[in-house]
Amino acid sequence: GVGPALLIETEERNEEEVATAAANRAVEATFDQAKTTAALKSFIGRVVVNLEACPYTKSVDISAVGLENRGVTPGPVGYRFSPTTDACMTMSVFWNCICEMTGSPDESLSSIMLSLPGIGQGSSPEAHARFAAVVEIVGRYLCLYRGDASFGLVHFHPAYDRSSIMPIDGPSYGQLPPMSWLRAMLKMGGHEAE
Repeated sequence: GVGPALLIETEERNEEEVATAAANRAVEATFDQAKTTAALKSFIGRVVVNLEACPYTKSVDISAVGLENRGVTPGPVGYRFSPTTDACMTMSVFWNCICEMTGSPDESLSSIMLSLPGIGQGSSPEAHARFAAVVEIVGRYLCLYRGDASFGLVHFHPAYDRSSIMPIDGPSYGQLPPMSWLRAMLKMGGHEAE
């Protein structure tokens, strides 16, 4: 199909960058799709469902519950996986998921949880910074093609730290709101004592 185009300018990598890319590619074979997907489902169950982080997800398998009056039919959650450590391949995998959702009726596929264990591996600040940089590219390109009107993004990482997401005191698509906004948001929601 025809989809968004992304022009990427590159320059020759130095020896250190070539070695890093090779080491990253070697790690890709170590990621186990079944284990990674099981861990993601467990996280979705604990945080998104049990803590009601999303009011429209009532199980790890069905989402868009309670949106019927807005014309949205509940449907299955699709779990997708890519072991890639490459930002460009991540973009490809992401857009393939968008195309899959666009071509699927809601009752066949309501949401996709895309697991990318190779992007920002680990819980170090460096891992989180790489993860944040890659998901920023994903979010910006989705917004550039006006996909944010049809699709929502939410990013999860073991070392998630909103205070390191730019802009620190402004909105960033797919990210939590800035910490400085939370008290006002809770107050607006009627949670005065929070």
